[in-house]
Amino acid sequence: MQEPSAKIYQARPAASRPIPATAFGPIDRTVVYWLGAAGVLVNTRGTTIMMDPILGTAPDDPTKSEIGGLPLLAPPPIMADAVPRLDAVLYTHSDGDHMGIATALGLLNSGTHFYTTEQAAGCLRQQGVPADRIHAYQHHSSFYVKNVRVVMTGAFHPHQLGLPLVNHYQYFSLNDCSGFRLETGDGIIWNPGDTMLMEEHLHNTDADLVFMDFSNNEHHFGQKIAVQLANALRWSQLLMFHWGTVYSPEQDCYNADPAVIRPQLIQPQRLQVLAPGEPYVLQARS
Repeated sequence: MQEPSAKIYQARPAASRPIPATAFGPIDRTVVYWLGAAGVLVNTRGTTIMMDPILGTAPDDPTKSEIGGLPLLAPPPIMADAVPRLDAVLYTHSDGDHMGIATALGLLNSGTHFYTTEQAAGCLRQQGVPADRIHAYQHHSSFYVKNVRVVMTGAFHPHQLGLPLVNHYQYFSLNDCSGFRLETGDGIIWNPGDTMLMEEHLHNTDADLVFMDFSNNEHHFGQKIAVQLANALRWSQLLMFHWGTVYSPEQDCYNADPAVIRPQLIQPQRLQVLAPGEPYVLQARS
């Protein structure tokens, strides 16, 4: 992979590890993989779920991401069209660094169905995802993907407020974005999604594994609040994501650094900093 030519430092993960086809088969535990960006794969006793996968590159340059053609720091550990089978894709919202349309279309052959908010479901339909594969839900809904109960948690991400009004007359409402709580047989996994801090986040204290975005963007938790929330959830393991995937140092939403975050955490060994494609076995806290 070609290195970005710019010289401004940006933290990057260890080299991506290819995810084999066997990672999508039956297992007797729950294994989690960071896919890069805000994407994750969960295989919980054979039920396979992705959240916000970006598993494609720019159509004219494999060294650049599907995310706006930005240079890749870490390539996808598997391409969308190589995924052999998948039960569900959960989308927190419709931003291009979370809902990759080329990825969604590439995953159709896996047999997957897509679960998201009403607003994001409309975007999928407009881009050619078959309507019978799309399941739209209201704020705080719950549903099952085979043996996994999925609960949609609150998220507020009105980042369009920071953009010129000539281009944006609307912003994401409370109904347009979501987090996801996965209740598995091996423990509880929580993905808050892109969100500012909400009171309900302080009460979601029983998660065994939390996907945490430590970037310093004002329409995400922001680094200070993310660290405070992580320390409030002191019994949860933390998987760092939404960092180190594309080279864009001027965009603070991509620029968290585990070396900066770890010393600020209570029980810093809780912070799991994975390479894309590296497996992590979920363990319920005792």
